[in-house]
Amino acid sequence: MLPKQRKTSTVLATRISGYSHLTVSPDENVQLLLSNLRDNFVALVAEFEGNLITRAGPDLNAEFPNAVNAIRAAAVLQNLSNTSDTDSTAGPPVRLQSGIHLGEILLDDESVSGDGLDIAISLRNLAQPGEIIISSAVHEQLEGKVDSGFVYSGKHAIENVLHPINVYRVVDSSERKPFRDVLSELFRRRIFRSAGAYFVAAWLLVQASDTILPVFNTPSWVLRSIIILLIVGFPLAMLLTWSVNLSPDGLVKTADSGYSRKTGRWLKFAVVSVATIISATVLWSVRTTIFEPPAENRVVSRSAIKSQPVIAVAELTKRVGDASLDWLGQGIANLLRDSMADSPLTVVYSLAALQSLNSETESNQNLAKAAKDAGVDYLIAGDYMSTASGIVISVHIQDLDNGTIIPGDRIEASSVEEAIAGTAQLVRRLKQTLNLPYVSQVGHLAADFAAENLQAYELYVSGLDYLIAYDYENATKLLQAAVDAAPNFGMARYRLAQILEATGRNREAVQLLDTIDLSSLSERESLYVRGAKHKFTGNRDAGAAIGVFSEAVSKFPFDSEAHQNLAEAYWLDYQNEASVKQLEQLIELHPQEAVSWMALGERQIDVGDTEGARTSLAKYVSMRPNDPYPHALLGELASRERRFTEAEAQYQQALVIRPNMGMPQLGLARMAYFEGSIDDAMSLWKNMIGNTEIAADYRIDAGFDYAYASRARGKPQEAFDTLKRLEPDIRNEGFREALAITVMAEVLIDLGDLDGAVELLTIAADNTPAAQYPTRANFFLAQIALLNNDSNAFANILETLWALKIEPDTVNDHDRNAAAHYLAGINMIAENAILAVSTIERAIATPDHYAYRIYELGLAEAHAAAGDATAALSVLNGIGNLDANQPRFDLEYDRRLKMLLEAEILAAEGRTTEAVAMASAFVAAWPDVSSQHPAMRRIQSLLGQN
Repeated sequence: MLPKQRKTSTVLATRISGYSHLTVSPDENVQLLLSNLRDNFVALVAEFEGNLITRAGPDLNAEFPNAVNAIRAAAVLQNLSNTSDTDSTAGPPVRLQSGIHLGEILLDDESVSGDGLDIAISLRNLAQPGEIIISSAVHEQLEGKVDSGFVYSGKHAIENVLHPINVYRVVDSSERKPFRDVLSELFRRRIFRSAGAYFVAAWLLVQASDTILPVFNTPSWVLRSIIILLIVGFPLAMLLTWSVNLSPDGLVKTADSGYSRKTGRWLKFAVVSVATIISATVLWSVRTTIFEPPAENRVVSRSAIKSQPVIAVAELTKRVGDASLDWLGQGIANLLRDSMADSPLTVVYSLAALQSLNSETESNQNLAKAAKDAGVDYLIAGDYMSTASGIVISVHIQDLDNGTIIPGDRIEASSVEEAIAGTAQLVRRLKQTLNLPYVSQVGHLAADFAAENLQAYELYVSGLDYLIAYDYENATKLLQAAVDAAPNFGMARYRLAQILEATGRNREAVQLLDTIDLSSLSERESLYVRGAKHKFTGNRDAGAAIGVFSEAVSKFPFDSEAHQNLAEAYWLDYQNEASVKQLEQLIELHPQEAVSWMALGERQIDVGDTEGARTSLAKYVSMRPNDPYPHALLGELASRERRFTEAEAQYQQALVIRPNMGMPQLGLARMAYFEGSIDDAMSLWKNMIGNTEIAADYRIDAGFDYAYASRARGKPQEAFDTLKRLEPDIRNEGFREALAITVMAEVLIDLGDLDGAVELLTIAADNTPAAQYPTRANFFLAQIALLNNDSNAFANILETLWALKIEPDTVNDHDRNAAAHYLAGINMIAENAILAVSTIERAIATPDHYAYRIYELGLAEAHAAAGDATAALSVLNGIGNLDANQPRFDLEYDRRLKMLLEAEILAAEGRTTEAVAMASAFVAAWPDVSSQHPAMRRIQSLLGQN
């Protein structure tokens, strides 16, 4: 055997695509085509002065003296394959995949090997059926010498080759497009990648310089110089990218392709020209920032004052003075803010919204930038200082659109009291400057009161900071101290009432609101108090609250608190969609109002918009990362979707921030119940009930859950005692007193005390708010009448339900209709079970109704009485478990009774074994229940026990 010979050659590697399928084709024409294709390949190799390497099976490989001969042979072979397919009358088509590479091969008298063949085969494998793929080495030899076109296909890694290689797809000259050739050349020279990398690197450098340079008191021209150099350097960077390439061996000159040898000069000129135009455009757009002097050093040209401007009032900066004056900057800012908000023509950022902006900044200069980015038109700012002769206060207006400062006013006072009273003068000048009407008595009212009650106003300002942070304990102490210091301080009383309502002490809140002299307040503040009286009271009238707060929104369309109150009033009236819409409108006006994002997320959970809720709450968390409330709400959302691991993590995060927060503790207890850990849930609820550090409303929630679960476990006395223990808190809350009495009456029914239950239900009916109808109390009074076989009492109650005059199509109307149909159906089961079925079905089909029991239990009973046990059992099987999305713990007792009724129906059908098994399961679920419990008496009757 001769030793192997090394040579550089152009290798063509071709494979017949789908060869295995073609060989088993029953069509004789296909086999003939394959044979002819191999023969044609041998002839083409000889015609183009090549040497055959392989013609076995699907592989057709050869080497040629140059790239031109190889590409022509490959093209002719492809055309022969296409012509053969056209002539074939049946069978699958014949397609070729070809790869061509110029490289070194090893020859001996038996075989050919080497990188040249291996890479050609790898390129062949990249090709689609009907395609020819060539390497960059072949592309450089062919450009301008053949009619075919080439499309750059990127870099591809080749097995056993250290670096990826550039590859091209061969296209017919008719398919070739000049624009695509240009793009291919630009991609080959990495123009787009380099431009993107340059922009990112430049942006990072500017951001880093903007942060670091001020720390070293570097002159502002240094940053401007860096920006200019980066902009001017972009065309130079593109020119460098065109000419050289960064390789593992360092910078190397980018090799010309055949295409770039023909067009490279004008294409390079085009690239540099476009880069220059981009640089010039950027330089022009930032010219004012780079070349113009700072605002304080240039002549100011006043722009026209905007109509309906967006205004923010920053805390005034203390220049000189002792620590006892630290509160004054915020105190003056609050007076200015409230006075500006009394105009219906302005959008004024609230204190909470401004604090959200402030938390992201460290100076007034940065605050101005953040305010401008947030859509603020004018920032009112200033400073104050203590001098030997008194207090000096100076304010100005920053026009954020053009960076100018509009002079405001300056007052000198001999005392803090006089300085506070002088803010009315500041307000007058500011409104005059902004072309806003000035109501003198409003400005004087707030300022004069604050000046006369300086200690109270200082306490009020400090209390507001805690109130915004939901620190109710400290806010209560300070606001109560403000009220004690100035009993006629109406807004301090209102804010204190808000805290009382938020912590479940509604009766106290209403009593406090009743002591406020509305004539001492501005019109806007007076509307707040009037609406709150409808919203807080035990006889809550959500419709009246909607009316008052709608008036507030109409008169002060840009006031955030008016919108928030209206949204909450809609929610209390079960108009959740309207509440969401109102909050969305508020966020459009005040996107920095953090509490609005939180409220929107909560309402979106109510309406089932989970994705919207997640987005809103995430926004709130980003604005107030140390607030536990959004974490509790995210836990609630995850729990409703039964993602309990995520829910627990969110609840625990909320408790880390605020250990005695009620919502996450209630959520953890309910989640334990959903997962079947009943004892754990009961323990968590019990701990909440006894923890007076938890807000009363959440302890009441826990008490109801505990009572419902106790009743469902056959422990009615424990349920009764729990609600009795919480009776003072429930009475003080004012909203759920009638509900608690009704639940206690239901428990007395379980205990066999029907007279006591009637007495409580009568009280519950009398205590139900006038804006609602006591359907629940009457519902259970009717059931007691049925138990007592008192047909007259039952008829009277049912007639009351039917005859009640209620506005049609309200939720209460639907509840009443469904309840009346259910009770009527239950009453007629013994006499006409079939009619009872249709009547109860009407109750269940009533839209948007609130069921006071699981009405399907009555429907199953009616079906059984009508002799249709199959339908009855089917109805019972359709009763699901507790729904985490809309939990109804009050129906847990009925869910247990489902087992009892099913056992009774099975027994009536003679299916004794199944009935006994179901009855035994029911008894096992109530291990501690009294034998005198009504349900246990039914079980004993079913099992034949005495």
